[in-house]
Amino acid sequence: MAGLACSLLLNDLATLPHRTVLGLEDYHVISSQQIQQSFQGLLNHLPLTLRLVLISRHDPSLPLALLVQRGWE
Repeated sequence: MAGLACSLLLNDLATLPHRTVLGLEDYHVISSQQIQQSFQGLLNHLPLTLRLVLISRHDPSLPLALLVQRGWE
């Protein structure tokens, strides 16, 4: 179900005609592995017009070094 929700979200975001900023606050609260994996898949397919701002009290369980290597800041 989470995969379907991510696919629908990506499809909607890809249709936006202008650059968009999506902010996600309190990411550290997420404890579900399924949601973590779905979010990582979402990161791998974000449209170029989307800037993601992730706010967390702790380093997220994401491959941060890989994201920086891909040009993410």
